[in-house]
Amino acid sequence: MAECNPKNFLDELRYNIAKKDFIKAKFLLSHFPKVPEDARKKALFELSRGEDDFAAPLLGCILSRHEEMKVDYSQVHRLLLAKLLDYPDALLEILQNPAITDKKPFVEIAGLIQCKPALPLIAGILRKSTDKDLNVACILAIGAIGDDAYITTLTDFLYSGDRDLTSAAVEALKELGTDEAVEHLFGRLGTDQEIDKAIVDALAEIQSRAAIEKISELLTSHDPYLRNYAKDKLVSLAAKAVPILVENLDSPDTDLLIHTLNILALIKDPGAALHIRKFLFKRPEDPNVRFAAYEALGELPLKAGAFTLIEGLSDPDPSVRMACAKALNRNMDSTLVAGIENLLEEGGETARSIAGSVIDSESDGLFLAFLDHPTFQEAALEHLAARAPKDVVEHFAALLEKEGRKDLAARLPSGKDQEEEEGLKIFVVDDSRMILKVFKSVLFKLGYTPRLFEFPQGALEKILEEKPDFLFTDLNMPGMNGVELTAKVREKYPKGELPIVMVTTQQDQEDREAAFQAGVDDFISKPFTKEQIARKIEELAPQKARA
Repeated sequence: MAECNPKNFLDELRYNIAKKDFIKAKFLLSHFPKVPEDARKKALFELSRGEDDFAAPLLGCILSRHEEMKVDYSQVHRLLLAKLLDYPDALLEILQNPAITDKKPFVEIAGLIQCKPALPLIAGILRKSTDKDLNVACILAIGAIGDDAYITTLTDFLYSGDRDLTSAAVEALKELGTDEAVEHLFGRLGTDQEIDKAIVDALAEIQSRAAIEKISELLTSHDPYLRNYAKDKLVSLAAKAVPILVENLDSPDTDLLIHTLNILALIKDPGAALHIRKFLFKRPEDPNVRFAAYEALGELPLKAGAFTLIEGLSDPDPSVRMACAKALNRNMDSTLVAGIENLLEEGGETARSIAGSVIDSESDGLFLAFLDHPTFQEAALEHLAARAPKDVVEHFAALLEKEGRKDLAARLPSGKDQEEEEGLKIFVVDDSRMILKVFKSVLFKLGYTPRLFEFPQGALEKILEEKPDFLFTDLNMPGMNGVELTAKVREKYPKGELPIVMVTTQQDQEDREAAFQAGVDDFISKPFTKEQIARKIEELAPQKARA
């Protein structure tokens, strides 16, 4: 494309500016791509000296076609912004002027400078326009200016049927951030995963109490993806979410309680510890809830009141006892030690239960604290010799060696004494380290040595590389939930080739239907027993199950 003569171009532009001939100046500026860069810079300088009401629309024309004209957007934008800040009435005149057809740059600037008098004009443009890009700019500008009077205008576009317009409405309502805006955003959830994600992100950015309460409500959602995404957002909100989360502990909804306790464990806010302890005083009936409570306390500094948790060592459910041991291990003090010693004095099954819980949870501090207590010592050595997996025995043998207790280490079985038999190759996937320890303990007692995976993506890579004989997976996991993991595994191993059992606290039928559609063979509800696990393996892999 031939270039214009720069001198003639600039002379003509100066003449048009002097005469305020808008039509000729606009036509002349359409030749920007043909003008050398140095001449374009001079032309912009001439426009900067022109009267605001005349120069601003011309700058807007350049801005709207900056890519086509090969012009530096930021330079033109700064110049136009300066003009309109000096003379804001020019912006209103331009928005009303029917001769200026491309209003998008001016709508954007109205939003940027939060020009409230422009709101009715922008709303009028939005009602009449069929240009999607202009409509997106109008929606965003209304949100940026921020006036509740236009909230209905924005919420109408939440249901536009066009993702770009809906996304703009989500962003605009986020900018408003009022309780009414929060209600409208929440009401839009549930039909499009990407839009749902954007809405939860918006609620998390608003960070008002109403917004955080709505994210918390999603913990009861029937959609595993939405539920897990909400959990991640609540964790990211950290201390800001804790006041709302602790209120959930008054709910009778078992699943909500478990999700809430899991999130509090991840946030690790010390202020949550007192609320969880008070919650345990109510003696929740569901052992999985008790497990989640002790697991959360295992991540929190209790400072005072750890003594009250000793009761958990007598819980009828072994997984709860393990979680309690881990919580006590973190918060061990002299008072706590004295209380546990009183329990150990009962001897018999109580001592064996405490020793087993301490060992299976790998609570090293508790183990060493009671190592010289005769009842505990004998119970612990017996458990390590007969009921602990090889790697756990090796762990405590190394700990005893490090503490100079070679006499006790010598009483433990060596690796040769614990040679593992070839058998069923069982993979277990769960984002809870404590649940993985429970699985390891249970499966060892059944004669299996499982492969444990805390991260679903890592488990998937290994499964695709090395086919297991049996797969247990949790439902609710970050990054990739159990339904998604199952679907990906089934792409390589169809039903009949690899049994998959989902272990979950969820009782919701929709979750189960989604899991079955993805290829899950069956379910086991937490808390599970050794007998339940054995029965499920026998049912789905009878040819390889141990007698």
